[in-house]
Amino acid sequence: MVGRSLFPEATMDDAVSYLIAVRNTFRDDEPEYQEFLILFRDFGARRLDTATVVARMEELMKDHLNLLLGLNTFLPAEFRRTIPPKARKEFDQNSICGWKKRTTEAYHR
Repeated sequence: MVGRSLFPEATMDDAVSYLIAVRNTFRDDEPEYQEFLILFRDFGARRLDTATVVARMEELMKDHLNLLLGLNTFLPAEFRRTIPPKARKEFDQNSICGWKKRTTEAYHR
């Protein structure tokens, strides 16, 4: 895998939009937001492997399915998550696509 990006589909705009969405979601829960930042920092520094980060993100974002699915943008295919069938019925499809649009708009204001 020499010379290949870990996140071939992700752009800087994707990353910024995702970080804004996470920040806005955890606005009232600073410890969870800090845990998210620590996970990303440790992953970037290669102190944590992808499987560990995904497992910890799943726990951190268990009540925020849109953020968990948004994380797929930055993951290799074998670690991407889908909506479980039971949750799919309850999940509003607009929240998947909407987080990027809403956060991009907020970022460009």
